[in-house]
Amino acid sequence: MDINIKVTFDNEAVKAINGLTEVLKGLTGLPSNAQVATVAMNLTPPTEKSTGEPLPVGTPQVQTTPDVAVTPQTAPIPMAAVTYSRADLANGARTLMDAQRTTELQGLLQKYTVASLADLPEANFAMFAADLRVLGVNI
Repeated sequence: MDINIKVTFDNEAVKAINGLTEVLKGLTGLPSNAQVATVAMNLTPPTEKSTGEPLPVGTPQVQTTPDVAVTPQTAPIPMAAVTYSRADLANGARTLMDAQRTTELQGLLQKYTVASLADLPEANFAMFAADLRVLGVNI
């Protein structure tokens, strides 16, 4: 099934979308059961300059005409598996403690229902590391 949508962007929006696309291409760590879709986009700025006047009420700003095709992929994308040791996680936790952010670390431990990092199951190491990164830890 094809879904086609046409959206008009200004030059700044096109640059932002292209930048975001490049960042998303470099992401790793998706779950093994993640479904990935390929999106073909024709991101070209409008050829006519906008008059800068607001659109009249009731005028749609987005047209739905053929221009973007979405096709699901069936083969998984190969990714290098990143593994973390308990020592890696401890170093990340130490960063929070050194920054006087023990309350955030305690909240993270509570999220995984453990009293200490020693009690964290290895199956949760990658998710715990991701949560540390969300808190600003370089791990």
